[in-house]
Amino acid sequence: MLKAKKNNEKGGSPPFYVFMKYMGGSMFFKNKFVKVYSAVLILVLSISFCVFTVSASSEFTVENGVLLSYNGSAKNVSVPSDVYFIADNAFKDNKSIRSVELNNVTIIGNDAFRNCTSLADVTEYDNLSSCGAFAFYGTPFQEQNPNQDLVMGSVLVHSKASGVYTIPENIKAISPYAFAQNKKLTSIAIGDNVSSVGEGAFWNCSALEAVSVSSKVSHIGGYAFEGTKYLNSVTDEFLVLGNGILVDVNSEDESVVIPSDVKQIGAASFAENSSLKSVAISEGVTSIGKGAFAQCTSLESVQLPASVVSVEAEAFYNCTSLKEVTIPETVKILGDSVFLGCTSLENARVCTDAPISTGLFAGCTKLRSVMISANTESVGSYAFYGCESLQEMSLPGSVSFIAQNAFDGCDDLTVWCDTDEHVGDILKQYGVKVNEIGDCNSDGKLNVRDSTHIRKSVAGLLTLDFSAELKADTDFNGVINVRDATSIQKKLVGVD
Repeated sequence: MLKAKKNNEKGGSPPFYVFMKYMGGSMFFKNKFVKVYSAVLILVLSISFCVFTVSASSEFTVENGVLLSYNGSAKNVSVPSDVYFIADNAFKDNKSIRSVELNNVTIIGNDAFRNCTSLADVTEYDNLSSCGAFAFYGTPFQEQNPNQDLVMGSVLVHSKASGVYTIPENIKAISPYAFAQNKKLTSIAIGDNVSSVGEGAFWNCSALEAVSVSSKVSHIGGYAFEGTKYLNSVTDEFLVLGNGILVDVNSEDESVVIPSDVKQIGAASFAENSSLKSVAISEGVTSIGKGAFAQCTSLESVQLPASVVSVEAEAFYNCTSLKEVTIPETVKILGDSVFLGCTSLENARVCTDAPISTGLFAGCTKLRSVMISANTESVGSYAFYGCESLQEMSLPGSVSFIAQNAFDGCDDLTVWCDTDEHVGDILKQYGVKVNEIGDCNSDGKLNVRDSTHIRKSVAGLLTLDFSAELKADTDFNGVINVRDATSIQKKLVGVD
């Protein structure tokens, strides 16, 4: 089979979103939604950073154990003991800091200390279990490290290894881009001790031709082996590594069936495959990785099995031919912008209790109907931003929070809900039109005819289309049955 073409198939330029991360930019920044969202985010962050610090305690912006930013100019910094997570960019470009004590920090975000050009000494990092991409890039601490490996806690942050190399036994995680563009590494062995291999970990290691990965490895980030001799020599249709992780697909077939031994569809594994029209995901797959099908512009249909519990960010970004989608109730984690820019998407069923995430359907300009069942509690920022064709949606009474900008650009939207619940009050406050759930004939009134419609449907005498189903599901369980008809009758006579 022919290799599905990706931008850096032979180790040249990285894919756009990897390149943007490498250069310190944002993934999918060319998209209108992300431009607007990023502009808003940058404005908010800029305002929050303009703080006049007058005491040591005000130098740190900390929220729920997360250090969001450092606003001081001290040469020697000790991170507060209640901080466990240093957020992305928290210290980035600080030219004053010479030393940092991490104390109880366990997680460091992307670019956290990037370009801190005076930072030469970092201590008290024994608790560290995760370190993001380019966290210490451009610091003397990393760039002038006299050792082959920069190891912090149980994390391999950066390595200059050459030739044949085995990951040390004390390492549990390999940071994103830890070996990136290493031209001397020829062989890598990742043993049972390692659980996670970060995004782009071996990106453009052009001499790397032998790779061994233990079945104990449970996570491999996108483009981990892109631009290596190893990946370019693979002829199998599916490259499965670690604990059932689909890392790469070597196919230009229009229809693909995921093998039964795959447990995770890895990050970016199908990304930019323009030939793919349909994919059958086997029962047993538990997660869809970040950007797994991003920019598969011919993909028309995909069915997520009940075994899926996690759909990560941008999983179906810019799948411009996808028309319908169902998110099963088994999904517990729903990443941001999963269907961002799916411009042919018309109908969506959301059956999960997971929060409706930021930008979930943003830029889906043909999206007309959305059926949200189960017990989801919130609708995130820009969730339906720019869905200019969106006309109807159902929202359960369990929803207690809706971001004010969630429906920006949805000028013709009507939401079917229990108008007596708080969700109705929120929608009215934002100027969104609401109708009573159960009004399945869309005449603007809840009456006995709606109950009759549902009973006929249950008896097989009438077929409800997607629009009518959306409005008939009074208990928001995703199934139309006699209980929905009974619920309407009770409401009409004032019985709970």
